[in-house]
Amino acid sequence: MAKEKYTRKGDYEPLATNDLTAILDLAISTAEKRRGRSATYPDTPQGLERFVDQSIEFFKYVNAINADESIQRKLIPDVESWTVFLGITRQTLLIYSRRGGEWLETIEGFKNTICACKKQLSFSGKLPPLVTIFDLTNNHHYLNTSTFTAAGNEANSEKKLVTLEELQRRAGLLAENKGE
Repeated sequence: MAKEKYTRKGDYEPLATNDLTAILDLAISTAEKRRGRSATYPDTPQGLERFVDQSIEFFKYVNAINADESIQRKLIPDVESWTVFLGITRQTLLIYSRRGGEWLETIEGFKNTICACKKQLSFSGKLPPLVTIFDLTNNHHYLNTSTFTAAGNEANSEKKLVTLEELQRRAGLLAENKGE
């Protein structure tokens, strides 16, 4: 399919109906399995084990879709599709991570895998940089910031406390200089 040029946005392929098939199939399949039941993962060793097993099944699902030569559009693993597969929301995932300990380590480990996949696609030019930056800052704790610090004498880089008298003296000197 030919790419269309959109002003100031770059080259993008127009949406094809099969672009969303894999993710929508995932959502439909999960909803059919749950049939309105909550997909809770209790804060127990068994709940964590079920959470891990279902998360592994998600990665197997993504891998199977992407390995299937007959499927033109591939899946990019992300936090949202992972939570859809698990039958939970992003907010619930956050609540689970606040359990700490093994829960936090497990969730961060899976999120790290997701991040590694997306960075690989970005490095190979298959994800737009802006999307990658947005995703890394919002889903993977990266900071999108520019910090500038003055380089100089390290001995003078410590913050010094200034007394009220010193501030008044300095202010007086400034006032005297302005009058000249």
